[in-house]
Amino acid sequence: MKNYVAPRYPFTIADNRVYTEADEVYHVTGTSIGALLGQSPWESPFTASAKLLGLWLEADVGDKPAVNTGKILEERIIDYVAEKHPDVGQFFRAEDLFAPREGDHENWPSDFEDEDFHGHVDGIISKDGVDYILEVKTVNERGLSAWNGSIPAHYLWQVYLYNHFLTQQDKAYFAIGLVNSETYANPYVWVPNKNNCLLIEVPIDREMVAAKIEEVRAIRHKIVEERATLTADFNDPRDKELMVHLMDISGDTDRLLDAAARYEELMRQIDEAESRVKPLKDQAEDYKTRIKDMMIAHSLSRCANLNLTEQTRETFDFAKARADGLNIDPYTKTTTTKILRRSKK
Repeated sequence: MKNYVAPRYPFTIADNRVYTEADEVYHVTGTSIGALLGQSPWESPFTASAKLLGLWLEADVGDKPAVNTGKILEERIIDYVAEKHPDVGQFFRAEDLFAPREGDHENWPSDFEDEDFHGHVDGIISKDGVDYILEVKTVNERGLSAWNGSIPAHYLWQVYLYNHFLTQQDKAYFAIGLVNSETYANPYVWVPNKNNCLLIEVPIDREMVAAKIEEVRAIRHKIVEERATLTADFNDPRDKELMVHLMDISGDTDRLLDAAARYEELMRQIDEAESRVKPLKDQAEDYKTRIKDMMIAHSLSRCANLNLTEQTRETFDFAKARADGLNIDPYTKTTTTKILRRSKK
């Protein structure tokens, strides 16, 4: 099961729909439009509508290796395809063209203005005064095999959306970087070459896209008006998982009290177990300190199955940076999290 972030607003469940007291409804983005159209393998129309209402987010998405790798390699991929395909046009990164993207992704200003849709492009290709959308993707071998020789629909809908509101052309481009587990472990060692980096042109049926965008706009208007999700399909595992989660956390207070009591009992057992092993842990820490000191004194790096290594850690001194007159506020990130703590009895 996903590690869900708690809903932003109170909610009720009726007739396989979730009704909220949401003050606002999120915009449809490049990642959610495909889901609302039933074109995403990850989200269904129901789960996408629930996300628009703030009913769920998946925790720690930004820390996933694939997401982190994509962020690091994006500029490198754009620079490589620009160098290898000068005939296609002049390549621009998003940072060269659009407002600065600072803080959480949800707070970035959209690259275009619309009351229902938001979006953030990766880049633009310009040729003879005409601009084309450039979308960057990293994919591993398993993911590439699932593409079956063509770019997945939910990715295509990203560029369809951006093209509709920004460039309005009959084609767009994908820059693809092929990665593997070693890349996820250390993205900085990845070097683009002709075998792992390619540029793909995709055609766009603008009339079809325009019709679908209005269809999605009507869906969002319905969600806004009713402050309710689309109908969940319990035959869809994605819908079932989210609904079970929401039903579980919204149960009556007796279930909450039962859960709290069970949690307290488990923590009591953990406290007792830790109290029994604490003397052993203290002795072990004492021996560890003594062994390290002796190995240093004898210039040893190995003793039995113990290894003494040296680690260098660099940290950023925020106080010194501010004292030197540097404005670090644009590079800081503030998050608010609800924390559950046990009261000491």
